Amino acid sequence: MRFPLLLSALLTASSALLAGHAEAGTLSRGDLAPPVLGESGGKQVLLTDYRGKVAVVVFWKSTCAPCKDQMEAFEQLNKQYSPLGLQVFAVDLGDSAKDYGSLLRKVRHTTMVLGHDEGASVGEAWGVYMLPNVWIVGPDGRIVAHHEGYVGSDLPGIFEEVRRVVAANQAPAPAASSAPAAPAAQPAPADGAPR
Repeated sequence: MRFPLLLSALLTASSALLAGHAEAGTLSRGDLAPPVLGESGGKQVLLTDYRGKVAVVVFWKSTCAPCKDQMEAFEQLNKQYSPLGLQVFAVDLGDSAKDYGSLLRKVRHTTMVLGHDEGASVGEAWGVYMLPNVWIVGPDGRIVAHHEGYVGSDLPGIFEEVRRVVAANQAPAPAASSAPAAPAAQPAPADGAPR
């Protein structure tokens, strides 16, 4: 007799918890992205410091094998497109400070900006409850796209989406003028007489 009552209470509590999760970090396309991406080297990593660039924010953890397998691909994406205004951020979620420090010693030559969120505040602000998790943010700081729980075979499509956003952010080259150039001014004669 008590079991159905207990089961009902558990289901109600878990539904409320899941609803709270959905509301706590619900971000949609067009929303302003949260500015904080954790810490690195004792300093806060802020997305707002990179305003004007297209940002790819990758959330991962050392225990997430697919996440680790994809980091080199994101590094190559950053190397290729950073001259065109892209910055990739790799935010470690939940690893201890010791484990994160060990990771930093192994990836000294990365072009990605690394961040660390030992607690849950950054992940919750972004609504990250599944890994791997990637967000594409436009140069205005607004969310363009979000992908979670993707697999390696999804990366080409995600990277193509990034390339389109980067290309759209490129300033168009000034059009060549079809009007004839104005004639150069002629210097006045040395004796001051009209020509």
